Amino acid sequence: MFLKFLITVFVLCFYAYTIFAQYPPQYYAELVPYRKGNLWGFCDWRKKIIVKPEYQDVKLFINELAKVKKNNKWGLIDQKGEIFLPTAYDLVYGASKQTHITVYKGTDKSGHQGKWGFSPKYKGKIKEIFEEIPLKYDLIRECGEKGLLGIMQNNLWGVITHEGRTQIVPQFEVENVENHSFFQKNSPNESLKIDALEEKNNYIYLKLRFQNQLARVRKNGKWGFINTFGNEILPLQYDFVSEIAENMVTCAKDNQILFWDTKNKIFLQENSQLDFSMYKKQVFKNGLVFIKKDGKFGFLDNKGILQIPCKYAQIHNFNENIALVSENEVFTKTTWQIINNKGEKLGEIPEGYELADTQFQGGFLRVKEAPQPPKGEQKNQKGENSRFYYFLDKKGNFLLKEGFFYAEKFIANSALVVNIDKKMGYLSDTGEWFLPDEYEFDKTEFDKQFFLPETQHNLFKVKKNGKCGIVGEKNKVIIPFIYDDLQFIPLKIDQKPQRNLRFI
Repeated sequence: MFLKFLITVFVLCFYAYTIFAQYPPQYYAELVPYRKGNLWGFCDWRKKIIVKPEYQDVKLFINELAKVKKNNKWGLIDQKGEIFLPTAYDLVYGASKQTHITVYKGTDKSGHQGKWGFSPKYKGKIKEIFEEIPLKYDLIRECGEKGLLGIMQNNLWGVITHEGRTQIVPQFEVENVENHSFFQKNSPNESLKIDALEEKNNYIYLKLRFQNQLARVRKNGKWGFINTFGNEILPLQYDFVSEIAENMVTCAKDNQILFWDTKNKIFLQENSQLDFSMYKKQVFKNGLVFIKKDGKFGFLDNKGILQIPCKYAQIHNFNENIALVSENEVFTKTTWQIINNKGEKLGEIPEGYELADTQFQGGFLRVKEAPQPPKGEQKNQKGENSRFYYFLDKKGNFLLKEGFFYAEKFIANSALVVNIDKKMGYLSDTGEWFLPDEYEFDKTEFDKQFFLPETQHNLFKVKKNGKCGIVGEKNKVIIPFIYDDLQFIPLKIDQKPQRNLRFI
């Protein structure tokens, strides 16, 4: 009797296993691209093929949909491999079956040479025929507000909701340089490239962007701010208004400078000089903004109090509570001082070096060797013309005495650098190599693009001898350098830790 019971339990368990083994937990989250020859499909984490390889290219699943490419056009498939949106578009942005889909047809990869369409909820097939999404916009972009998208028609911007309703009819000009992202989060510190905008014969793509539910726009030649419904919050009557920085906006009107507090909706009016060469960079940083009186610069706080006297001939904005100032009027003979937000001098830029940046980041400032007249550039020990990069701390001391052929700014206590032998690595804020300098740098592509290591979970995707691999702490090789490419695949955060990171 007991033996019969055990046999019954075994049969039931085996039957249950055969059913549930086909549907492992979080099955769809684990589909990854799979290549056979030159074609792509999808497999699960056990390498079982779920979507047979038949596409030129595929992207990772977002929710239950993935982008796939066929005949040089993109579409969407679900987790079973069934077509949801036909491969008929040059760009596709789809969140899920239950939300909106945005598409584009045109020759430009960033979407500026064709037409855009939007569907609040794509219906898919209608009697065996896929519904077409009308293409009626010149451009669609995220605009910094949840549930809204910026739309452009005839170079004028408006807003639609994710339900497809027009909330602001296209009527405004903008001056925000776009970053070619669609759903990427806006950075509040993203700087406006005024100089690039004013260069001749240099067309810069722009987009509508909201900050704190306000957008900087122009109409009939005058600037102001609107809210997400198109209502004027700061009347469109100014010759110039800056982006919002620390809840403050710099306004220029009739040769006067005013500062608008966006939080309290009040003005701080300071009797200061309008400097036509500087006013577009006049924004609050670390609670201070520079002003000009009697031909000299100083710093004003957000309550209208002059905190640092106007005594400098040249000046840069604060960042990390540090600013660069100079009392020299002649630019070529400038001695830059490093001051804190109380106006106290901390140090200065050593003689023989010039600024590569105008602000500190991550506690350091990049400088370059100044040109040596009359030859202009020195030859280094390799016999090549180059002016090396160096890092200075907030007191003007060198992080390292050695120079670098190229150096990025410090981010998260490290900086990407290329040494004089054209080898690339990471430098820590203590002056030590975070990754050794054994990874490649292709000098011929330096001015265009070079290989930047991706990071995730303290692992680094790097390149060596033309092949990709994964390196961990203490330079431990996690995945050998044998692949043409590798991708970090983000999975759901509720998955088991040992399966939280995968590569293809």
